[in-house]
Amino acid sequence: MDPVALSNGQGKLTGFIGTLDAVLDVISVVPVDMVVNVSLAAMARHGITRKADINIYHVASSMSNPLTLQNLFELFYQHFKLWPCIDANGKPITVQKLKIVTSMEAFNDYLLREATTSSSPVKKVERPLKFMETAKYMAKCYEPFTSYHYR
Repeated sequence: MDPVALSNGQGKLTGFIGTLDAVLDVISVVPVDMVVNVSLAAMARHGITRKADINIYHVASSMSNPLTLQNLFELFYQHFKLWPCIDANGKPITVQKLKIVTSMEAFNDYLLREATTSSSPVKKVERPLKFMETAKYMAKCYEPFTSYHYR
């Protein structure tokens, strides 16, 4: 989600595709005790064997410490409100909370509206058509994760 966060922090992106309650499995929010416990369990299970083998473990936070898309976008907003990006003139960039758009069609319409509204951040982007294509590409890449309803 780094490109989404950065585009929002630069004041370019004001909305993104997803659902409010979509839970994101991200490694950075896994409590440290879970990581330590899994590491110890893996060492206990495979640490004493002399068999050359690769064992892969995946630890995610979705059940014990869920991070929803709505929570993530609120964290983006709080972060860039406290530590704003700086524009080319050395002034802090004011960000908006990311709006959640629920379908790709609605997101495309949203981008088009943003690009044609005079006060919109997208309208003020140096190359709005290029940015719109980038935003659509990001939405296409992240949609399976931000719009997944099932657990």
